[in-house]
Amino acid sequence: MQAEPRTISFESLPKLDNHGLPPIWVDAVSLTLRHDQTGNDVGLFRCYSFLPDLAYEVARLQVSPMFLRALADLLARTTNYYPSKPEATQERARE
Repeated sequence: MQAEPRTISFESLPKLDNHGLPPIWVDAVSLTLRHDQTGNDVGLFRCYSFLPDLAYEVARLQVSPMFLRALADLLARTTNYYPSKPEATQERARE
């Protein structure tokens, strides 16, 4: 007899903060989507800090597109800022 698959959600899991992990200052982020070797969509979330002569990458996270959407929703709700789609993007979407 096989066990039922277990659904895990972030909300249902206990949280264990890593207090030894130092916070980092982030001045800019970069988000990209691509296909990995298996044909799945993968999101790359990169964080940068500015130095006088360059932008230094301080973190790189590989995440699912679903996580990127959830992150965008969380940022919008937290800051109460809901940007509109740029006009050029709207034009391409109609084509």
